Amino acid sequence: MLPAMVNESRRLSTGSSVGARILGVVFCLVFAGFGVAFAAVVLFMETVGDPFGGSSVCMTSGDLGDLPPDLVPSDLTECGGWLPDGIGAVGIIGLLVGGLFALIGLLGVVAALRGTAAWLDGAKLRVRSTFRTRTVDLSTADVTAGIVTHTHTSDEGRTRSRRVPTLVARDPASGRKVTLSLQGTSLDRIPPVELRALADAITVGRPESDVDAYRVAQQLREMADNPLELNG
Repeated sequence: MLPAMVNESRRLSTGSSVGARILGVVFCLVFAGFGVAFAAVVLFMETVGDPFGGSSVCMTSGDLGDLPPDLVPSDLTECGGWLPDGIGAVGIIGLLVGGLFALIGLLGVVAALRGTAAWLDGAKLRVRSTFRTRTVDLSTADVTAGIVTHTHTSDEGRTRSRRVPTLVARDPASGRKVTLSLQGTSLDRIPPVELRALADAITVGRPESDVDAYRVAQQLREMADNPLELNG
């Protein structure tokens, strides 16, 4: 029978914070708006201002009639196609570039709204990244732990490093792997109760001969027992 803690389903206190998601949405909306504005400005300048050589005058083949070719002005173009009259190559490029920026911005909005998160359902760890969600059973997975160092350089040129403990679990059958940051959304680490729940999920039903997995679980429990990282 599984321990009561392992039977629980809980959302872990890691992933994107609300503030980070709001900031991401705002930034991506501005990015998408820039793309729309860029395309609009290029089209306006070409069709109205015509600074890039866009054709503002065109005629259909019926308008030309039987006019001899040598009498047709060289800068006259024939109307037609799916684009409005007066839009040339630069206008098409503006539409493509602006549309690409807008599409990237809208995809960023979706990613920011979705955010990253993790859940522990019994012994199964479910981690949602930007565009996909993966699940691995911690009780049978190959688990390792390590430290990921994030480096940030300020505008003044000062470099600051942040060490984040990370848990990696790989399903031995499928090779599917999930990576869980043990940094909380508002704390340096996720709460002790969640660290102990992860440790229990790793060891439940696992043979004691798997010393590496038990060592990782023990490290998680030690982190839970010493949340302030005090010695002695």
